Amino acid sequence: MTRNPVLKAATTKRYYDAHKEEIRARSARRYKENRDVILASMRRRRSGPEAGQVREAQRERSRKWRHLNVDRARTAASLSATRRRHHIREEMLAVFGSCCACCGEARSAFLTLDHIHRNGTKHRALFTHHDQMMRSIQREGWPKDKYRLLCMSCNFATRFGETCPHVETQVNEMLAGVFCS
Repeated sequence: MTRNPVLKAATTKRYYDAHKEEIRARSARRYKENRDVILASMRRRRSGPEAGQVREAQRERSRKWRHLNVDRARTAASLSATRRRHHIREEMLAVFGSCCACCGEARSAFLTLDHIHRNGTKHRALFTHHDQMMRSIQREGWPKDKYRLLCMSCNFATRFGETCPHVETQVNEMLAGVFCS
């Protein structure tokens, strides 16, 4: 019997690789024969009185790891949050058509979500972070009667209830066509 954990792991892996099919078959057979007992045991562990202790022990191990690996924990949390933000933004762009509803700008870096009823300040005040607001809008199902996709120029132009210059230009061109012809 080897005492070196690296050698033991290597030996175990070699054995598993050599006998993979029979190990899987044995495991499947055991599960099939004892399915009810195994599932009942799993339910007890998840919901019984010791389930809270198990979860608390897992939380404590996580706390200790984060305390000992502060930089790695921060990096992992940051990457996870960034991925989540990108996923939500991509979903938003897909739902609202990936272009400005006013001028047709299609570069995603310029696009932003606009509150149609001009209640964005009140809505943002309900949340401590922008991500929370975006997740709540996502949970609502991205309602198109409340929100629209605008580029930053159009969004800033309509912020205080004014008309976007693109719309003014279109109206002026239409009026010029009507009166000049």
